[in-house]
Amino acid sequence: MKGTIYLDFDGTLHNTSKIYAKALNKGLKEMASKGWIDFSEVEEDEVKKYLGCTKKEMWNHFLPNLEEEKKKAGSQWVAQGLLEELNGPKEYLYPNVLESLEKIKDLGYTLVFLSNCSIEYMDKVKEKYQLQVFFTDFLCEGAFPGCSKGEIITYNKDKYPKGYAMVGDRHHDMEGAKEHSLLPIFCTYGFGEKGEGEGCISISSFEEILDHI
Repeated sequence: MKGTIYLDFDGTLHNTSKIYAKALNKGLKEMASKGWIDFSEVEEDEVKKYLGCTKKEMWNHFLPNLEEEKKKAGSQWVAQGLLEELNGPKEYLYPNVLESLEKIKDLGYTLVFLSNCSIEYMDKVKEKYQLQVFFTDFLCEGAFPGCSKGEIITYNKDKYPKGYAMVGDRHHDMEGAKEHSLLPIFCTYGFGEKGEGEGCISISSFEEILDHI
């Protein structure tokens, strides 16, 4: 085995912004129906900055003054909306993702899924795209509440061959790479701001990863 590559999901393998916007608006409508907020539809471009964040980070930025219990309820409605969207036949993987994952695995790397998502979301995308064919393990913030990606790697790294790279589109991913001296590969096509990948290897499509490993 050549080493372990940790891969983010949303904004790295999966173009989630459209279904996230739909799910968030469904959740906001539920919250408005209870009189908690005034509903104003959120556009797809606006939600991109929240993809890759933890639920806590998202709500603290989006509705910082809302009570914690209402944020938790909102998260549940948004999560339900995401799962409903993923139950449909449409697929949202970026071009050539599955083919590239197969090539990376064939090169001898161990692949580990690492996302700030919930367990339910992780299990759903694993099932929808049959990701277990490519990944040795699946890790998410939902299983390690409040932990950064670097901390999640710390708790699990001894299960895999020596870490080689971290691939993602947000500062959370690049910080995890730095913490563990991993090759930082930043996906410019994802949802992060340009500065989040400063000093990292940049790729403009997922298959470009093959040029750097």
